Amino acid sequence: MDNYISDKVKKNLLDLNYNKYLQYFNTSIILLFTYIIALMVGFITRQINYNNLGQMIMVAVVSIIVISVLLLLMQKFRGHQRMIFNEIRKLRI
Repeated sequence: MDNYISDKVKKNLLDLNYNKYLQYFNTSIILLFTYIIALMVGFITRQINYNNLGQMIMVAVVSIIVISVLLLLMQKFRGHQRMIFNEIRKLRI
C-alpha cells in the first residue's frame, strides 16, 4: 500500500508533466519566430550585409544550428506530450 498511487493522483501528475512539455514546446516556437524576425530585421536595416560572403556563411551556419536545435527540441517535446496523453488514456478514472 506504500507504493500505491491512485489513478486520480497519477492523472494529475501526468497533467502537470503534459503542461510542462506544452510550455517548453510553446517557448520553442516563440524562440524560433523571434530568431526569424531578428534575421529579417537585420537584413532590412542592413546590419547583415547579404553581399558579404563571409558574413552570409556565418549567418547560414548559425541559422542552421539554431533552427535545427529548436526543431529537434520541438519534436522531442511533442513526443513526450503524445506519450503522456497515451498514459492518461490508459488510466481508469
